[in-house]
Amino acid sequence: MGCTNFEKKNQWNPVNKAKTDWNFRTDMLDECAKYEGFSKLAKRALCTVLANKYAEAVFAFNPPTDL
Repeated sequence: MGCTNFEKKNQWNPVNKAKTDWNFRTDMLDECAKYEGFSKLAKRALCTVLANKYAEAVFAFNPPTDL
């Protein structure tokens, strides 16, 4: 994980935390995009909504400024 790598390098700071959180969100959305085709449209939509909600919760309850 990004946070572990930054901690090992003693580079864990608000900017790197924000980047790591955003990259995690992007990774989740990339997984959602694997649901291709019309038959999987509902799964992709639900996955995308859940990924965004999860990311919003991370940003809200563990903001980079708390470091």
